Amino acid sequence: MEEQVNKLHRKIIEHCTASFFTKQAARMLSTSEELDLYVQAGFDHFSRGPLDKPFNFVEVAIRNNPIPDDFTSHIVQLAILMLPQFSNSAGGGEELFAKLSYMVASCIVLNCTLKLKGIYL
Repeated sequence: MEEQVNKLHRKIIEHCTASFFTKQAARMLSTSEELDLYVQAGFDHFSRGPLDKPFNFVEVAIRNNPIPDDFTSHIVQLAILMLPQFSNSAGGGEELFAKLSYMVASCIVLNCTLKLKGIYL
């Protein structure tokens, strides 16, 4: 019995480690606050509904962080996600928007060009 428990433990550790590195490579590691949201949502899901219905992580992620409807909201959301990378630098938010401006300008030019050609996304 102990051998089976140890084998199961090694498999769990192996798969958790692989999952960690996959999420780290995709920059999708959860914070403790996000993990708490998923645990609570999972608890609510399984305590209120049938146990054979799978838990939908994507539904919870979209509910807690909805997809923006317009370009402005996308840019603001991108800036919020990037801000921690610039908060310790001397320029802070000013440096962030200076670097972000090139990408935003490219998006606007691309959108104008597509509309001139009659292509609407």
